[in-house]
Amino acid sequence: METAVVKRKRGSGLGKLWEPAEDEMLIKLIKDGYSSSAIAVALNCTGLRVRDRVRRLGLRPGQPEVIERKCLTCGIVFGAETRTLRMCPPCRANPSRV
Repeated sequence: METAVVKRKRGSGLGKLWEPAEDEMLIKLIKDGYSSSAIAVALNCTGLRVRDRVRRLGLRPGQPEVIERKCLTCGIVFGAETRTLRMCPPCRANPSRV
């Protein structure tokens, strides 16, 4: 039995470069909190392509840039970059406050 080698034609989408307008749209949708799969539908591409580009641009899908958190030590509200950050910067810097 013979195995056929399938050659892809140029321009078939494999390795397609991102256009500046697509990057702008991707960044806007990420900041608006859309998921990778929803962005893939909007940009008419695969979710894998979106996730790869998001990773290369250093973005985080589905999360706001800053999350308001209440410090577990002193109780003030502060802006956290991740949802796991639970202590404000002054409390983290001063271990005696814990």
